[in-house]
Amino acid sequence: MKVKDLIGKLNAYDPNSEVLCYTEDYSVLDKDHSFKLFVIENLDISEGEPQKGDDNIPTIKFCKSPESVKHVVLYITGSF
Repeated sequence: MKVKDLIGKLNAYDPNSEVLCYTEDYSVLDKDHSFKLFVIENLDISEGEPQKGDDNIPTIKFCKSPESVKHVVLYITGSF
């Protein structure tokens, strides 16, 4: 999702609403739970090369190179 798309979607809601992140991705679920919630702690810009590891899991190599791209990164936590 692009920053402009996220801003456009968020503008449709009360600006004082709390933002939660939600996933049903089984790879991050706690045992006996069907979903997991996260909260956004911060965001920043980082530069790197999106990749998939040997296990085919998406990752990023944080670096500046001809192949690197700037990304807005949301720092989230499951502890709130």
